[in-house]
Amino acid sequence: MISFRLTPEAKDLQERARRFDKYLSEPLNQGGTFTGDQTPVVNIVREGDTEVMLIALDTNLETEHPFDFACGQVGERQLAALKTQLSTAPSDLIKIVFFHHHPFMHNNPFMELTDGRQLMRALYNRVHVVCFGHKHVSGMWRNMNGIAYVLAADNAPGKDYAREITVEGKKISVSDIRIA
Repeated sequence: MISFRLTPEAKDLQERARRFDKYLSEPLNQGGTFTGDQTPVVNIVREGDTEVMLIALDTNLETEHPFDFACGQVGERQLAALKTQLSTAPSDLIKIVFFHHHPFMHNNPFMELTDGRQLMRALYNRVHVVCFGHKHVSGMWRNMNGIAYVLAADNAPGKDYAREITVEGKKISVSDIRIA
């Protein structure tokens, strides 16, 4: 059994970036958060007969336009790499994709993932769980766009619960667990 918890965000952007690099980018020789590489970071976790492919996307949008300050973007290069990874990975491998920006919130032009529709098309029927935050409102959608679980994380400081994803063999479950 492998479990993952979506826990409170760190208050400091640099600290979050360092943690991301420590656990995902550096062990896989993928540079770091601020290298400009912007390629998906992929890690496969195995325990017993359970195997999970974790795919982290950098959705930071480098822009100087003041109206884009909270927007995000996967980008053509990263989206092409993601499609290749999903096409070459075994279809029965459990795949969890995570990133920051909300992929289908189109009612706020100041917070959107500008290529969210393209991303969701790339993920359609090819991944099992999608996790994101940004809007900081907890949400869970079941069987959305061919994806078993689409999960939005809350802004966690002061919250009593976090969401836990458990994968056992080919079975995935999601539950809220008390953290306070």
